[in-house]
Amino acid sequence: MSRANLSSGTPVFRADPDVAVERGVVILPDIGGLSPNLERIASDVAESCAAAVAVVELFPGNEHLTFPERLEFGLRDISEPRALADAVEAAALLRVEPVAVMGFCIGGALAMRAVHVGRFDQVVAWYGMVHLPPPWAGDKGNPLDAVRRAEVPVLQVAGDADEFISGADLDELEAAGATVWRVAGAKHAFAHDPAHPNHDAAAAATMWNAVAGVLSVAGSA
Repeated sequence: MSRANLSSGTPVFRADPDVAVERGVVILPDIGGLSPNLERIASDVAESCAAAVAVVELFPGNEHLTFPERLEFGLRDISEPRALADAVEAAALLRVEPVAVMGFCIGGALAMRAVHVGRFDQVVAWYGMVHLPPPWAGDKGNPLDAVRRAEVPVLQVAGDADEFISGADLDELEAAGATVWRVAGAKHAFAHDPAHPNHDAAAAATMWNAVAGVLSVAGSA
């Protein structure tokens, strides 16, 4: 496990498994950015998927922002072009093929948008925002637009009680061509942060195992 900076100056965390590497995974965080929790997730994904994993910071230069500040200012300052360019460079850093991209919440929306860069063989979005909030709405596109043009599998994992993603949103995503796994009774952020009030340990364990299976199948195809 190690930290480094990409050519853009963006911090990236890398985790490698104790077994032979079969694939790569680039992770785009939630609004918490490259946190200790995301480092833990990277290590877990590395072992469960036999993957070299890189987590890209979404708030380079603004890592000091508190959670309320990120909600108020942070989303405005995220640059989609920079984030996707960083994801592509992080994929090269792993020196393995194929490479999937995985994201959480706003990172999930970015992961779905990443299909158009032509670098990733699989997209996994955990409760990725389907309709982006301002200032991303409109001129910066929409995850649905990217999914409609996707030439690789797109998987969205979300609870059917998500406070920010409606059932209609998930229907739209399915109609655009994504596979959607709806988790009964689960709320937003139910899976990736044990400290989150919405965390559902049983559902999280089930869905993480299922996602590991998808990535392993994709990696051995």
